[in-house]
Amino acid sequence: MRRMVAGLSLAMAGVTAAAAEPAAILSVQRSEGNVLAVSAQQIALPLSEHSPIPVKTLLRNDLEGRLALVVNGGGHLVLGGDSELLVQDLQPGEAPARSALLRLQLKSGALLVDARKLEQAAPADVRLQLPLLSMRIYGGNAWLQSGPDGDEVCALAGAVEVDTPSGHDRLDRPGECLRWYEQGGEHLGPGRRQGLALDTLRTSFSDDREAQYAARQALTQPGTTARSTPPAVATTPPVVPPPIPAAPAPAPVAPAAAPVTPQPAPAPASEETIASPAPAAPAALTPAPAPPQAATPTRWSLVLGSFNDKALAQQALTRWRARGFKLRLLQAPGVNQVYYRVLAGEYPSRAAADEALRRLQRKAEFKNAWVLGA
Repeated sequence: MRRMVAGLSLAMAGVTAAAAEPAAILSVQRSEGNVLAVSAQQIALPLSEHSPIPVKTLLRNDLEGRLALVVNGGGHLVLGGDSELLVQDLQPGEAPARSALLRLQLKSGALLVDARKLEQAAPADVRLQLPLLSMRIYGGNAWLQSGPDGDEVCALAGAVEVDTPSGHDRLDRPGECLRWYEQGGEHLGPGRRQGLALDTLRTSFSDDREAQYAARQALTQPGTTARSTPPAVATTPPVVPPPIPAAPAPAPVAPAAAPVTPQPAPAPASEETIASPAPAAPAALTPAPAPPQAATPTRWSLVLGSFNDKALAQQALTRWRARGFKLRLLQAPGVNQVYYRVLAGEYPSRAAADEALRRLQRKAEFKNAWVLGA
């Protein structure tokens, strides 16, 4: 009898301990495509439904990857395709507010943050750091992205408190966006909403019919443009050869007239001959047009398609963008014509780009994709 009571007591203690075990502050709700989680010890973590996300975890998606996370007590996040998010700190909610505190760093890509409270729950308090902006989303809903062309945050509901290099800002109107570049920032009005419907596909799952319908509707609007990298990247200013023949060629011709007076030559022969090679020195500097060598690439992208017709390239870009890819169009000179390349992604190394290409080429549609360095 005593053994039975003791066993029952141990069982009850185990149940009590399990019940007392706190729920994870941040856990996986669902995922799609290729999603990777790496711990602070550089160990790959398994990701499945309800998997907890520890502090210092780096989350990384490929072009078609999506990861939805749920915040204990209320709120959720969706990390979009071709994105990286670092979970810096997680703190459970405490009385009286009982709001979970999340400190996150969006290294690149897109993120949807819904910190609105659920029934009988407090709103989440999300602090976010981007390369150029930092912000707080408390009980609001926002969409943000970061890339080589800058950071952007858009308020979808509630308010977003933003700290910029120039001071504090606040977004509190649905559809209001703030875009920030290295040179400064700008507020974007209602015209941005239509393009935003296309961009937010990056944080939508493939079965999100509502988001896909909104994107199709946006494509029918004449002024709809999603965010893209400024075309200034394609310019090639290092065409400076014109000054090369101008300076050195005439210079040696002028001193050539001096040898007409043969008498001074014998007396200071040693000094004059030393002085005469001086003009020849600039001639040796003439081969300075070596700089136009190809610069070592600092970032890599995937070329999904290359077209000699801009209209066809634009059609392909629109079709692939409707699937949630973040794309841009690059004009590249060919031998006797101009090509229009549809680029996807920004990778810090060739190895990372090659790995993304390998995954992308599993789809027959992108078998001919390739890596381009810039």
